[in-house]
Amino acid sequence: MKYIWLILFAVLSLNIANADVLVSDKDNGVSIKLTNINPKISHINNTWKIELLKDNQWVNNPISNSIFPNFNFRLALADEDTKINIIKLEKRLVARYEINSPSIAINAFFANKGIQRDLRVANLIINPIEYNPITNELFVIENMEIFVDYGRKVKANNSISSSESSVFSDLINYSKVSGLKIDKPKIKDATQDNYWYNPNVIYAKINTSRDGIAKIDCRELFNTMPEFKSIASNSIHLIHKGIEQSIYIKDDNQILDENDIIYFWASRPKGDTTWFNTYSNYEPYFLYVDNDKTPLRSDLIDYKETTNKLNKVYINQHIEFDNIYFEGREPLYIENEPLEGWFWAEVSRSRNNDEAKKFKFSYPLFIGTFDDSQSIDIKLKYSTLSSSIPD
Repeated sequence: MKYIWLILFAVLSLNIANADVLVSDKDNGVSIKLTNINPKISHINNTWKIELLKDNQWVNNPISNSIFPNFNFRLALADEDTKINIIKLEKRLVARYEINSPSIAINAFFANKGIQRDLRVANLIINPIEYNPITNELFVIENMEIFVDYGRKVKANNSISSSESSVFSDLINYSKVSGLKIDKPKIKDATQDNYWYNPNVIYAKINTSRDGIAKIDCRELFNTMPEFKSIASNSIHLIHKGIEQSIYIKDDNQILDENDIIYFWASRPKGDTTWFNTYSNYEPYFLYVDNDKTPLRSDLIDYKETTNKLNKVYINQHIEFDNIYFEGREPLYIENEPLEGWFWAEVSRSRNNDEAKKFKFSYPLFIGTFDDSQSIDIKLKYSTLSSSIPD
């Protein structure tokens, strides 16, 4: 039996790996054809390994404890719902071996989806091997054709900058980069009639740093912007990101003077990705005068004495834990693509994981007098990307 095994091993180890790959970049999608796939199968030190042609740029041969190889194509997507269509799939039986592996099927799927410089990108992974641990049958692709459908026709690139050319050069549909980029709303020209900014109007910039009710002391306002002094209070407007905000003016004579105060609901500075990591420490609002436009105003609430007690109170508190890394790789991928240089960190889900960051927070509750005869119920609502949260 030992001699038979040695002869079999020799045959297996002399197999020459091979694979023919044809990639066609078309106007409406990308076509990939796989033929003549002959895997190299080896069994060394009680470990099975199946390999494909090593000098093929799209082949990922197994490393470490993995067994099966795959094809990895990086490409640009038309949208988030870009489909993979398997046009043809023929497979053949290459061997029957008892391999210590679960069932694996021939399939194709997207991995590492993200956005890189306004372009949706992903890795198209194709598993060319099928293994059945019950029958010990090992199949390989004989002939496979896949088509990634854009859902529309895309024009070839007009021009790509040298900096982007180096970033996108590994895409199999590189010629469609400019046609597949995400359309962003164009910044409006300040001279357009429908744009909120008017170069002929004087604006007072008001910076806020947190959520809550803010006030503008007109005495301080006049020190910086004397143009607002003695203006009819009904002509004062406040705007934030092009949208008018409601304000309340504490005013006795309908004319803006040193004794007046302007109140409005202010905002913390807001970033485009995380809650706290922002471009600026302040959120800008703009105060201006317009005699023709109807103002947006808030009213005072009529306060009435009451003996009713509150049974519950809702506290909306935002809790967030952020880490920024450079050129890292973690299980949690959010806007993470090669060469972009950052992504979100993963919050530890295990009490025994000392390497991961521990996520904890505290929030003070002011409940007044409280003794052992009273009780308080606290409910915490949260949402996560994983259900495996420890108790």
